[in-house]
Parts: sequence; structure tokens; C-alpha cells
Amino acid sequence: NTVGGVFGGGQNVNITSTTPGANICYTIDSAPPTCATGTCDSGMVYTGTPITVSTTQTIRTIACLGGYTDSASVSNAYTIDTVPPSTPASVTLTPMS
Repeated sequence: NTVGGVFGGGQNVNITSTTPGANICYTIDSAPPTCATGTCDSGMVYTGTPITVSTTQTIRTIACLGGYTDSASVSNAYTIDTVPPSTPASVTLTPMS
């Protein structure tokens, strides 16, 4: 899994659950995904294919499985900053006489 943060280029994000067979629901618009009776009620079903993040966005996830309590919703923000840092101006120091 790629944890959110600031990146100089796009990221491929994998989502996993520690519960075998759990359905993972996610959103990329900051809205919370939800589960109902063990399946995704809102959001998209994660199929195992990495999510390509090429612009700044937040991915929110939740895992659910029938007979289990839904996981807490997890949110990771990905900031894509492709602007190179500016070069600081040079400074010349003159000794005091």
C-alpha cells in the first residue's frame, strides 16, 4: 500500500484487507464509501488492480464482509506536486572592516 503524502509524480495505490474474502469499497472524491450486508453500498469495488493517482486526490476505503463488523473508514490524501522547487537566490557576504 502506498500511504498518502506529497509525491513528485503519479502513484499506483494498492488496497488490502487483513480479513480474507473481505470486499473493499473505495471512493476518489472524498465521499465516504459505505457497506450494506457485507457488500459495497456506495463507492467502487476494489478489484485488485492498482489505482493510478496522477492528480491530487483523496482515496477513502472501507472493508466489509457478511457476518463481520465493517472496518473503520480510512482516508489517504495524495498530493502530486510536479513543480520543481525554486533555486534560492545567491547571497554574497562581505566581511565587516
